[in-house]
Amino acid sequence: MQIPFIGPSYTARSADIDAQRSVNLYTELKESGDAKGEPQEKYSLIGTPGYTVFCQLPTAPVRGTWVTQERMFAVAGNKLYEVFSNGTFNALGTLLTSNYYVGISDNGLQLCIVDGPNQYILTLSSNAFAVNPSGSQFNGANVVTFIDGYFVFPKPFTNKFYLSGLFDGTSLNGLDVGTKEGASDRIVAAINDHRQLYLLGEVTTEPWYDAGTASFPLAPIQGIFIETGCAGAFTVVKQDNSLIWLGQDSKGQGIVYSIQGFTPTRISTHAIEKIIKSWGDLDSAIAYSYQEEGHSFYVLNHPQAETTLVYDSATSQWHERQAYSHATGLLTRHRANFSVNFANMHILGDWQTGVLYLSSLDTYSDAGQPLVRKRRAPHISNDLQRIFYSYFQVDMETGVGIDGSGQGVAPVMTMRYSNDGGHTWSQDRTKSMGAIGVHKARAYWNKLGYGRDRVFEIEISDPVKVVLIDAKIRAAAGKADG
Repeated sequence: MQIPFIGPSYTARSADIDAQRSVNLYTELKESGDAKGEPQEKYSLIGTPGYTVFCQLPTAPVRGTWVTQERMFAVAGNKLYEVFSNGTFNALGTLLTSNYYVGISDNGLQLCIVDGPNQYILTLSSNAFAVNPSGSQFNGANVVTFIDGYFVFPKPFTNKFYLSGLFDGTSLNGLDVGTKEGASDRIVAAINDHRQLYLLGEVTTEPWYDAGTASFPLAPIQGIFIETGCAGAFTVVKQDNSLIWLGQDSKGQGIVYSIQGFTPTRISTHAIEKIIKSWGDLDSAIAYSYQEEGHSFYVLNHPQAETTLVYDSATSQWHERQAYSHATGLLTRHRANFSVNFANMHILGDWQTGVLYLSSLDTYSDAGQPLVRKRRAPHISNDLQRIFYSYFQVDMETGVGIDGSGQGVAPVMTMRYSNDGGHTWSQDRTKSMGAIGVHKARAYWNKLGYGRDRVFEIEISDPVKVVLIDAKIRAAAGKADG
């Protein structure tokens, strides 16, 4: 019989309740309505993209990326680079800082970069690079956004923000200052969405618009006040015609929100929020968004994270992404902090090095390192009575081995199971996924003993295409023992 196998990451506070994990695998709805495995299993699991090195910038780490007018820019270490579609690059300027994230925006004429105490302007037509061109008129900013001709800078540790001149980031006027009015909490982030300026404070948010008044062009939208703030300035992204961010309010923090019609909607789960809580201070959390084959992914990372959390707007489900460390042999958080779509390529920036990666669903390794994929399925239990398992099979795309030699020519899947709800595990057992073209291969195991509460887990580390459809068991219920 078919069993529940495909699903998101959801490891509850107690693994005895739910111990599910999808690592480097994301769910995809079988949209046709009559696909294999339906109606019991509406989703399949698809392997997340692999990575190749696109280019190696000479300074590190990557601190921010931006694309405008078919040009790509990256800040790595204390340098600003233009990166070209063939993977070459050119240094354009030197920053006064070397670490932490930078805010980047553009007005069509200039690229504006902020790193907290400093402002940098690149004139796009000439590549002229200026450091603090506004002098003492720049009052600091960690992030910057653009709306209706103006750069907007939140003043750090205050509830104020200020504007550049019209289409001129080098011109700042000390009188062009606005104040977040509805509450006194400090502004954490500012972002333009649908020509509305969202001022995200520590515990509240205000949307503003361009009122066109001569004294100060922006004004709050009357009657709208949002009682949810932002826990990390660099977690605010646009996705799926909305905004998503890691939030907080006067009662606590650590919920991921998407805003719908000025109303924040919780999209994280208790299991995801448990992981976020383990990060501690959320100021350094960072997120990016990208779209691929109809999926819009919100990728949430943190320096203290052991795993990277990813929300898919297409399915409203979460999965995890991890990278393999050759030095330690352990899985760690995903290596990318930044993503841009440039020249029809998804380019990612490494959080530790100066490497820019090319992301592709047709690449099956992590820049030469194993891309380890795991699926831990839901509990199988029958009122805690014994179940005898004679057979377990994973239905998947087989015959995916690669041509040539080395790892992947004869790919295998490893299976193990737990009889105590995911606390301890059996020995690993492997089965072939099929050499290249061997599409009748079957990944199945027999003589699996019995359990009262069983969790199956599979793992694949070969550099091959991975698509999981469902799983089946042959089992018999034991005699009721009260």
